[in-house]
Amino acid sequence: MDLNLGRFLGSVVLAGGVSLALHVEAIAGPIVTVGSAEGAPGTTVTIPLDFTNPTDEVVGFQFDITFDTANLTPDIENCGGGSVLCSVLGSGDVRVLAEPDGQLNPFPDGSLGSIDFEIAADETLEGTTLPLEIAEASFSDDQVQPVEPTELNDGSIDVVAVTAVLTVQPPELNFGSQQTGTTSGVQTVTVSNDGEDGIDLEISSINITGDFDLADGDCSVGTILADGEGCSIDVTFSPSADGPATGSLVVGSDAGEVTNDEVELTGEGVPSDANLVIQEDPGSFDFPDRDINEGAFCQTITLENTGTVNALTVGAASVDEPFSVSDSCNGVELGGGQSCVLEVCFDPENEDDFSRTLEVTSDANTANATLTGTGTAVADLQVTPEFGPVNLGTGLQGETLTRQGSIENVGSADATVQCDLVEGGTVEENLDREADEILRPSGVFSTTLPLNELTVIEAGADPISFQVSCALPEDAEDGDTFSAEIQCNVDDEGVSEDTTHFLSCGVSEFEPLPVPTMSNWSIALFAMLMLLVGGISIRFFRT
Repeated sequence: MDLNLGRFLGSVVLAGGVSLALHVEAIAGPIVTVGSAEGAPGTTVTIPLDFTNPTDEVVGFQFDITFDTANLTPDIENCGGGSVLCSVLGSGDVRVLAEPDGQLNPFPDGSLGSIDFEIAADETLEGTTLPLEIAEASFSDDQVQPVEPTELNDGSIDVVAVTAVLTVQPPELNFGSQQTGTTSGVQTVTVSNDGEDGIDLEISSINITGDFDLADGDCSVGTILADGEGCSIDVTFSPSADGPATGSLVVGSDAGEVTNDEVELTGEGVPSDANLVIQEDPGSFDFPDRDINEGAFCQTITLENTGTVNALTVGAASVDEPFSVSDSCNGVELGGGQSCVLEVCFDPENEDDFSRTLEVTSDANTANATLTGTGTAVADLQVTPEFGPVNLGTGLQGETLTRQGSIENVGSADATVQCDLVEGGTVEENLDREADEILRPSGVFSTTLPLNELTVIEAGADPISFQVSCALPEDAEDGDTFSAEIQCNVDDEGVSEDTTHFLSCGVSEFEPLPVPTMSNWSIALFAMLMLLVGGISIRFFRT
């Protein structure tokens, strides 16, 4: 925006449209002050702008601020507000303009805002003063007459060296005795900027030596601390050998002054009697045989610190499948003689002998135990009807009586089954006979089961349905009974020894009992009788 005050100082258009000419007579009064500040090369300083109108004569004004444009860069974001406008001229100067509000009211006393100036990052500027001068100042009253200022106070920027003050406290940390191979608790170092001139401090390095480590804290390389601000560095001690240990912590920064930047670190590594053991000796755990369909078998083991003085902290416990172990002791601190309990489970998925190593770590030592177990698989036949007496009932000569059945392997291993239908002898005896020599019950009984054949029934397979039939001979007499056996051999020890169906059926001659029927007139008479009874009942309950 072109903030040319000439359009204001040349003429003011009043409400009635009358243009007032400028009067040459000056009226004294306003005071303008451009503030001063100091800053280091590469930093930004804030310059306040103030205006005083003691006679309330001034209603508008304009002035420029000239400066060293080679070494200062202005930022007018916070300048002005309301009827005050600020702009950067083509020459680099800053113009501050107050425009009338249309009512030609006196301009109020107070702040005109501020201007930020960034100082060039040139160390050769240190110790110099960069002036901020008021130029081209014009003030006017409500009659558009010029008003001479009482004071025009220039400002300046003093370029100073970086004077942030680095202080690191305490100057030494003693961690005392710490079990060798373990890590101590945290001790804290504080880093602060004790400067008082508005110069920030930036941490450029944090170096630590010896058996000491940086653990945590909010200080890091690149952290910036303003005057009076601080941050922390946490340190731990992890002795790698028995005996005294020393180290140091050194903090680097861009501070111009250092009160202290180094911390001496000391401690001593001491041996420990802490010892983690698995109580059972020699550390081998034999799990009972487990069917692969049974699920996990679990038992507990106890960890103990056999030391008497020093404590230890239990770490992770691990073991490979088909074993698993709980994490219930992880992070538990065990003093001398103290213990905690783990749960270990065995869950095999296949038939095999397993041997795995259970490992439990601690900050003192690692304990091991050997776990063993065997995964097994057995067949489990479920037969319907169950092995035992099976009576197919009685019927007339020439009639065939049947009974449905099924066989299923619900176990974890395949079963090999061989069945035979015999009237005399055993399955083993019939195995050695030719087909035409096998003892059979004269054709009365039959079954859809494979006979005299080895049949594999897979674990988990669908049930196999079968049928047993009894064909009553035409020449049989009333009361004749017939019997036979279905004998099965199963090659798995998980099947019951009773694997025989004892079959029976018989002939029974009888005439079916006649079923009485009613003629049409009998049915009608019966219906009328029921209606009559129903009507009497209804009247009875209504009385």
